[in-house]
Amino acid sequence: MVAASALSLRRRGQVNRAKQGAKRSNLVDANGIPLAVIPAPDNSNDSPLLGPTLRRLIREGWKR
Repeated sequence: MVAASALSLRRRGQVNRAKQGAKRSNLVDANGIPLAVIPAPDNSNDSPLLGPTLRRLIREGWKR
């Protein structure tokens, strides 16, 4: 069941922009095992997360 406030927002076509969220930049191997994870705010762009994700992989000792 959806809360009444969510229904009223959906009917008006609006989004609750005050809600905070989070995202993760994940790098996994061929089997889906995580190699590096970087948390970031939900409102951030994905492209700046590539560098820190790859640096985390190198810092953790990954070798070719």
